[in-house]
Formats: sequence, C-alpha cells, structure tokens
Amino acid sequence: MANIKYIQLREHILDYIRKKPQLFYRIMLFKPRYREILITEKTEIVIEGYPRCANTYAVAALWITQDRKLSVARHTHAIAQIIRAYEKQLPTLLLIRNPEDAIISYVIREKNVDISLAINRYIDFYRVAHSLAEGFVISDFDHTITQYHSLLENLNTRYGLSLNVKRLNKTDLIKIQELVEDMERKSAGGLLSELKVSRPSKQRDMIKHKLREKLQSYPRMGEAVTLYRMLKEKSL
Repeated sequence: MANIKYIQLREHILDYIRKKPQLFYRIMLFKPRYREILITEKTEIVIEGYPRCANTYAVAALWITQDRKLSVARHTHAIAQIIRAYEKQLPTLLLIRNPEDAIISYVIREKNVDISLAINRYIDFYRVAHSLAEGFVISDFDHTITQYHSLLENLNTRYGLSLNVKRLNKTDLIKIQELVEDMERKSAGGLLSELKVSRPSKQRDMIKHKLREKLQSYPRMGEAVTLYRMLKEKSL
C-alpha cells in the first residue's frame, strides 16, 4: 500500500512539473535522457502528442525521409513543451488520436498509470493544446501512419521549411519500423517488450479487449472525446 501511495504521489508531482515550462526545463535538463529531446536553441522542429499517438513513428519517419538527422524536440508528452514551442513559434507537429485507443494503449504500456490518471492526462494535455492549436500542424493517428508525405507538405507550407517530401515505399517502411524498435529498445534499457513496442501485438490486443468496456464507465471520457473531436476538426 505504501508503495502504491508513493507511486501515485510521484506521478502527481510529475504532472505538476510538466505543466510549468520554467520548472520543467530547469529540472529536466539535469536528466541525461531528456537533454536531446527538450526544446533548445538548436531545435529545428517539435513533434509532440499524448503517448501512443504515433510519436515514435512520426520522428522515425522524419529522420528516414530527410537527408540529415534534424534536431527534433520530442517524446516528453509534456504540456510545458507545447507551450514553449508555441511561445517560440517553432515548427510543431501536434499528434492526436481518439482517446479510447490512445488511453488503452497507454495504460497497457505503463504499469504505474491507471485508467483514471490516463484520462486526466489526456484531457489536461489536449485542453492546453486546443488553446494553442493555431500555432501547430495537427495530424490524427491514421493520417500520420498512412499519409506522412502530407505532413511534410503541410509543415513546409505552414512554416516555410524545405523538408524532403516523399511518399513512403516498402523499403522506407521497413527502415522506419527498425528505427522505431531501436528507439523503443533504447528507451526500455535494451529490452523490447511486446506491450511497449509500436507495432501489432497479439498479447496487447487481448488486454485491450478487456479494457475497452471498462473504459466507458469513467465519466470524464466524454470530455476527452469532445476535445478529440474539436482537434480533429483542425487536423489534416
């Protein structure tokens, strides 16, 4: 019980920090794994979204399609990061996904995150994102996966960039998947779990089925769905 309370307290403290840009950057810059994913003076593009919204795929696809490895601020899933991106007027790709799929996938991936916390994080993140949406290119999950060239075109148009625009072929997709798994492996400390990797998994599908009906009993899901629909209207 004491361990559960400690985890809950830690997660709530982290949520508070993630909402405050000055505090977030001051603290996270001391964490080695965050130094290459936070916004800095070298950042060329920001790719952010709630967890399980094709974040890793979007970053991997960008690196595979370009002539060099761009400096990308990414994978913090923090409100502070999108606020700073907006304030600095940085080229930003905001990733969205319907809350049912995103939340279930997130809960399966992170053992310390329960459904209630996952829903609250979804709402908190996208409520702020919606208020700043005019500054971002917004892409839904399916569009990110199937129409990546369209994202590149829109980033170029919106921000005056010169990204290579390329329709992904089979070779590109293989390279992207390999890079996704390499990034997941690095994040997990060398191990690649079927519950964490961003590709189809029978084990994960079985757990999803059990969680889907349970999710509908949470009253705040309606708020999450409303936010998603509003952002969907602004997406590509």
